[in-house]
Amino acid sequence: MKLKNLLLGLVIVVALGACSEDDEPKKSGGAISIDCQTFVTTDYLVILEDLQDAQAAYLEDQSTENCQAYYSALDTYVESWKAYVNKCVPQASAQFETYWATWETYFDDLNCGE
Repeated sequence: MKLKNLLLGLVIVVALGACSEDDEPKKSGGAISIDCQTFVTTDYLVILEDLQDAQAAYLEDQSTENCQAYYSALDTYVESWKAYVNKCVPQASAQFETYWATWETYFDDLNCGE
């Protein structure tokens, strides 16, 4: 239920956000760069599909390998949303601090055999 609420909150931010016309690459020196125009129409869908695939694999087989792939996909999803909110909807950044903290707790609780 927490995960659904977090995802819903992030989707709401997209609906409220005003995007700029910056045209940056997806990755820049290892950090996630966001293009406010394409994130919600293209990039987000690819990231979400990767997350769903990793989650399905992990739920089917909770091996260390699948757990790490799921963790990585979750991390990419959350970090992408953080970058989107901070760049494209900066006025909402403070409101999402609780979401980011909740995600960090979720990550801490997801033990992948480390």
